[in-house]
Amino acid sequence: MGQRVMTPLVEEPEPDLLTPAFPLSNSPVPPEAQVTTHAASLPLTEECEAEKKPPRFQLSSLIPQERIGYTTLIDELGGVMLDKQCFDPSCSHIIVGTPLRNEKYLAAMAVGKWILHRSYLEDCRSVGHFNPGGGV
Repeated sequence: MGQRVMTPLVEEPEPDLLTPAFPLSNSPVPPEAQVTTHAASLPLTEECEAEKKPPRFQLSSLIPQERIGYTTLIDELGGVMLDKQCFDPSCSHIIVGTPLRNEKYLAAMAVGKWILHRSYLEDCRSVGHFNPGGGV
């Protein structure tokens, strides 16, 4: 009844196994490492230290006599005291007497500020400068 038609076999090229089925416009492999110098990797000179901003402190959970004493100490050591009732985002350190869940403590924790116990300032008083262990 019907004729059988034979089509010639055409050899198809083998697919390249290293080519992805869906080419990506952004390659997942990072580009070659670029050599750059960052200011953090350079040694500090006297000029750089002069441009360094002084640490900015807020106090939390301290009695009034401690606040007065620590405010004087921070000023003597060259820091800036921010005397506000609420958290100031421009501060760099929070000094706490007792860790309480108040606004200053929780806000400082949330934004990654240094939260230090009052003993840090006592250590700074004994050496006469801010201790680098507190991020200063």
